[in-house]
Amino acid sequence: MLRRIVSRAFTPKATDALESAITSTVRELLDRAGSTFDVIEEIAYPLSCTPSRRYSVVQPERRPDFVRWTEAITSFAGSFAAAEHRQTAFHQALPSSATYFRAELRQHRQAT
Repeated sequence: MLRRIVSRAFTPKATDALESAITSTVRELLDRAGSTFDVIEEIAYPLSCTPSRRYSVVQPERRPDFVRWTEAITSFAGSFAAAEHRQTAFHQALPSSATYFRAELRQHRQAT
């Protein structure tokens, strides 16, 4: 069910529409990176959140939190779930992200 819903958001037409935003984000991330940087930490994680972030209500100042939550939740759900530090990160990220999104949803409902 979830796969069907997500696949609608990432059709070839939809992903083509994201190309310029992704290119722009990569340029921003590279501009912020120093002469030496961790590609995974400073490029891959933030970039992996770009498409979903653009569809969400995440405020720009909360994007680092969103990246952290996404990494913690997705890595726990993957093959790294046995790693204790990933379990800890997951158990911290899940309630924090849920609290944030509930508050955003409540504000959105009040505004409409």
